[in-house]
Amino acid sequence: MVLSVEEVSVGKRFDVFPLSVESSVPDFLSNHVFEWTELPMPLQVSRVRSLWREEWLEPVADHGQFLGSGPHFVQNVARLGDAPAGVEAIAVEAGIEIQGSDGAHLVICSSDNTPFKINFVTGAREIEDIQQFHTVQ
Repeated sequence: MVLSVEEVSVGKRFDVFPLSVESSVPDFLSNHVFEWTELPMPLQVSRVRSLWREEWLEPVADHGQFLGSGPHFVQNVARLGDAPAGVEAIAVEAGIEIQGSDGAHLVICSSDNTPFKINFVTGAREIEDIQQFHTVQ
């Protein structure tokens, strides 16, 4: 199984990065050097759930801190249904939570603030940090 993040444009200056799963390495990545993360122990999967989040843009004032001409926007994330009223939020399937038969958890999701980065966590505190911005379904 190969997990990656794909860029999807949903509006002008608004890209989201949902998690993509392939059963094998796609041809266009055949020469890519992958980063592998070894689990502390084998995980016998008992349940897999999706991690969803909403993303939206909000305008931000430029006080000289940005490059290029405006308008400038900040991209925000939240659990499903938590976006402020009046914004056009996009639901993004951002990751998966895998639960092992022994109760161990593994969460893999696209970063909420760094394009093309994948978070891969097994620690309870790290999983809580990720889940505060995601809805598990």
